Amino acid sequence: QLLLAHTIFRRTKFIPYLKNGMEILVDHAGGDTNSIRACLVTKMYGPFIDYLKKKNTKRPFSIIDLGANAGGFSLMLKDKKFEISKIVAVEMNPLTFSRMQLNLLTNLGPSAICLNRIVAAEHGFLKVPYSRGTTGQSVYDAVDEDSSNFEVEKVTFESLVEVYFENGVDLLKCDIEGSEWELFQGRTLEIIGNT
Repeated sequence: QLLLAHTIFRRTKFIPYLKNGMEILVDHAGGDTNSIRACLVTKMYGPFIDYLKKKNTKRPFSIIDLGANAGGFSLMLKDKKFEISKIVAVEMNPLTFSRMQLNLLTNLGPSAICLNRIVAAEHGFLKVPYSRGTTGQSVYDAVDEDSSNFEVEKVTFESLVEVYFENGVDLLKCDIEGSEWELFQGRTLEIIGNT
């Protein structure tokens, strides 16, 4: 089916993939392939997750995935049979978010909470350039005021933890294209240290 899609329907950018019982929608025009491929078939996160499975007796884990893209990290956790009580996956691009939401809710069910937000040092709203999304999209990307843009809500890390994690966070994956520094200038490290 995939070979047929790549051969005959080459202009079709949305292609479903199957891996160990998971159904994953990928937008080849939106950069999903890089994120999902890197998480599922390279050693980007896998050895660390294997280490956590061996060394930590606490089960299941509460996880925050900042910069979730199309859901590759969360899908990798499921693929590795990592025990998850809750995963809050945050993606700023609304189109990428919609694919992430489909992928995570389809494969993880109610343990996945999907948010179309920007985690930043302060609350507010930010205009995000209209695009299908890439793995390198950043809050610092220039916005052309004459073009179509998305307006996305900004929330703090503190409020994210307060709303969704009454018992603390066990694992934070943070890949937000250069705005990690802004995030960690707040109380993020203190909150992580207390959980």
